[in-house]
Amino acid sequence: MQSSRGVSPVEIITLRLSAGEDLIETSARAVRDLELGAGTVLSGSGTLDSVCLEVPTGAGDSVAEVERGGVTLLVSAQGHTTEGALHLYVIVTSWGEVLAGKVLPGTRVQRSVELALLRGDAAAGASVGRSTTPGASRTQPKAPPPPGFARTILFRGRPIDPVLLSLVPREMLRRFACLPIARSGEALVVAMADPNNPFALDELRDATGMRIQALGVDSRDLLPALREVLQALGDPAAVYVMSG
Repeated sequence: MQSSRGVSPVEIITLRLSAGEDLIETSARAVRDLELGAGTVLSGSGTLDSVCLEVPTGAGDSVAEVERGGVTLLVSAQGHTTEGALHLYVIVTSWGEVLAGKVLPGTRVQRSVELALLRGDAAAGASVGRSTTPGASRTQPKAPPPPGFARTILFRGRPIDPVLLSLVPREMLRRFACLPIARSGEALVVAMADPNNPFALDELRDATGMRIQALGVDSRDLLPALREVLQALGDPAAVYVMSG
């Protein structure tokens, strides 16, 4: 299985499953690895080798499990994720028969299947680059918040997570005029006055051990919040961070 991210005001993640993989089990594992606490399955296409679905029987709310073997075309897929769980509903067709229902374990990919997922908790407006990572994504261990950091500081109306601040050295926050504002799997979303500074991106990546998604923001929004953060961290140079 592979996953890739595209450029969008909200993060869209593409899952590509390979032959022999279980559609629901592999996708659900990817959802957990990518930390998709809330998301939506937008679409899906490909071919299946075997199908196992939970379908309505037409008698009230009762359902039944239906299994089919042989090459089956995945016409569409929709669903949602909640707290690491994936609920996937598909329409498939084979030899003139059309089935629709909830995907159960035992539904396997014949050649390939591609699903498009919308992350509901991504930072809106993030400028992200496309990357393809074989296998499941790795997650970084969570760092403790900076010692003594007890204040709630807002950036664009949202609290800044002190745990994210602990991932970036204080000196880099000031030198590159940046703030880590979100985490997306193994990537760190960083608000920056200059998101195209390659030296800053390289140093941030080396310091955090994470992929950096740079979000360009107006310095008039960024610098006041950055100054508050540095003051809360006890940086004596915070006073020199101007308001833009």
